[in-house]
Amino acid sequence: MTAVDQHLDGIPPLARRFLDQIDTVPGWLSPKGVALFLTLNATRLSNEPLGGVVEFGVYSGRTLVLLALLEPDSPAVGFDIGPPLAADTAARAGAANVRVITADSSTLTPGAILDYLGGEAPRVVSVDGDHGEDLARNDLMLAEAIVADHGIVVADDFSHPLFPGVAVAVRDSIRRGVLSPCAFGGGRIALARPADAPAWRERITHYLSRDRAVPEGDLIEGQPVIRLFSHENLCAPSGPMEDRCLRIIEAACSNNEWSAAAIEDLLARLGDEHGMTRAQIKAVLIDVFGEDQVRIFVARERAANNGEGMY
Repeated sequence: MTAVDQHLDGIPPLARRFLDQIDTVPGWLSPKGVALFLTLNATRLSNEPLGGVVEFGVYSGRTLVLLALLEPDSPAVGFDIGPPLAADTAARAGAANVRVITADSSTLTPGAILDYLGGEAPRVVSVDGDHGEDLARNDLMLAEAIVADHGIVVADDFSHPLFPGVAVAVRDSIRRGVLSPCAFGGGRIALARPADAPAWRERITHYLSRDRAVPEGDLIEGQPVIRLFSHENLCAPSGPMEDRCLRIIEAACSNNEWSAAAIEDLLARLGDEHGMTRAQIKAVLIDVFGEDQVRIFVARERAANNGEGMY
């Protein structure tokens, strides 16, 4: 059974079909991330429709289209600075309720976002835009302002060692008492208004306990959070990545190409300087680049070391 299989009961047929084909859509929503969203869908606090969906940072639409298909009668609006690739994904998936806006989220206001939803507060806000601390905080503050009562905010890459700014921004929202943690899975953290968070956690625990014991005792800023997958780390390895390492990552993303020198430098910085294990490094690379690119990475890394590789 995969991370997703146990959550498929009752979801709309188009959503199930989209999940069957999701690997053909470029992007970084992992099966564990899908499991988190399906869990939240199954445990929502209100019997009303899910309501509108907003996502900051859409790319090709893996997350936005899935959320739209889970509640096809509600508007789903995504904001991205890049070309509206998600509109094509939505059309192919039959998600007629999706609208993709080319905009820098730092220029948006809560009122402008709600106008795109016809004035309806969204029940789900996905924060997956710029991962720098300041812009991640901007997107979270927009989410705080617009999310509906009993709604949920999901921030991607909370525990990612390459993007410590996301964790800083999320923790700031928790410390300010605006959002409280509920659940964590696939590198994403789900947050609710403090008054709603205990009920979310209770329902999620009850839902997950159908199949297994749910681990307890995890805390973020002193508040409980439910881990969907017990082996996932809630916290990234300590210490921010150095600028040169980030430039290597960005160059590899832009060029879709790894040189032997770039591989050697990246491994040295992730491993030697930041104390990451080989398994952690491989998990990071899969999160950032996807499994296909990591296969290329592994082949080149082995070739550069005369057949000896990390993996």
